[in-house]
Amino acid sequence: MNDTRTPCQELTLPLTIMDERYSCCRLIYPKADRAMAASLERYGQLTPVVVGAPNNNRYPLIDGFKRLRASRHLGRPDLRATVLQGGERAIMAAMFHLNKKHHCLTTMEEAVIVHALYRKHGLTQEAVGALLGFHKSWVCRRLALLDRLADEVFEQVRLGLIGPGLIREVAKLPRGNQPGVLSTIRKHAMTCRESARLVSLIMESPRWNIDSILYYPEPILSQREPPRPAGTTELRRVMKKLVSISCRCEDVLQRVQEKPPDVHSPEAFSQVQDLIGSIDATLKRIQQALLISEAWDADF
Repeated sequence: MNDTRTPCQELTLPLTIMDERYSCCRLIYPKADRAMAASLERYGQLTPVVVGAPNNNRYPLIDGFKRLRASRHLGRPDLRATVLQGGERAIMAAMFHLNKKHHCLTTMEEAVIVHALYRKHGLTQEAVGALLGFHKSWVCRRLALLDRLADEVFEQVRLGLIGPGLIREVAKLPRGNQPGVLSTIRKHAMTCRESARLVSLIMESPRWNIDSILYYPEPILSQREPPRPAGTTELRRVMKKLVSISCRCEDVLQRVQEKPPDVHSPEAFSQVQDLIGSIDATLKRIQQALLISEAWDADF
């Protein structure tokens, strides 16, 4: 192949020679990837991807990361591609404008491109704004958004593990608190509203109480409605009471682990053991009653 390309030459390129060095500037959304794979399988490739000039026979991908992942998933060997000439700064600007034109860039992806031009390539905020067509204040806001996120949190953002709403909430916290908050949100499968409450609770709490909240955020979980079972109103009432008991037991466990009470005397130890045994026996009777009820329903 000779090297007399026009600035926008179109080629058919094997997937194996596409360089994904700029993939860090785009976020992964599994739902969008599935939609792209379905479209590619049904209609084929409708528009070419965009790549930069080759280096060591590898073409840096500028636009078309979903199409590339979908092609790999479907086992396709190649993609049609348009080749753009220019240096790395021009490639970053092209990535921005190509996707901005079709409203395909999220605020976080804008921030990543701005961050790369400012930090990695050493452009001033004014120069970044001029290159992308925005004011310096817009550049400053995008930089601040990314600077507020801890590195491991951003990696989860890039992989599509965190939604935009949760990003905005987590970014309100100091970087050191963010990984722990995300871990707690996942552990307890919190909703967006519960996650926002957890962030507010962390921000309002003294530093020495944060670990306890992250271990078991009782103020949030105690108000959580249990999942509605497919059954009677009475069964839902029972479920709600059992969830309340579970929350209280978790609270007792946390207190005992943080500050073990003095139960060295035989009398005190015996009282604790008797109470725990009584609770355990009651729970077993509840379980047995539910099993009998289930068997009764099955007979009829």
